[in-house]
Amino acid sequence: RRLFSYELFRSSLLFIFFFFNDTATTEIYTLSLHDALPIFQEAASEIDTPLTQAILLAGLNDTDRDVRITCCQKLGERGGDATVGSLRQVLEKDEEIDVRLAAVDALGQIRTTASVQALSLALHNRDPAMQYAAVQALKSASGQNFGNDVGAWRQYADGDTPQILPAASVAQRMKDMMPF
Repeated sequence: RRLFSYELFRSSLLFIFFFFNDTATTEIYTLSLHDALPIFQEAASEIDTPLTQAILLAGLNDTDRDVRITCCQKLGERGGDATVGSLRQVLEKDEEIDVRLAAVDALGQIRTTASVQALSLALHNRDPAMQYAAVQALKSASGQNFGNDVGAWRQYADGDTPQILPAASVAQRMKDMMPF
């Protein structure tokens, strides 16, 4: 037996998001965010207000990694300059690899030069999974395609023009291996 109606809670959440925009309300709903995560996800995608943005940004500091991952995903869908800075901080400071990967994916959804620069951090990470995710995100964010060459993507993200050498044909490689 449920103690409360999810639909009533969802309606209340939408009402709060729409009509209130103050710090106290943000803090109250942020504190209870992980308890109402499924309902919040739906409500956050339906209402685009400064309050929902503030709650999503505050959710990046939640103790529950699933809440942080969800907030990264929703912020990536919303975009914006403030979002890029917050996702960059997650990428720099969060201890959970899954949260950092969610931040990389979210940055890939935001098609700005700031998001490309933020993704440079992931390219310089030693973890191959992080580098691969960064390359995929950069393909989405930039519209460029330098294949899976992490070095070329690093040059691009750092503002340089990547030096891409044309791939030698199989015949050319065979010719280069022959001693005569």
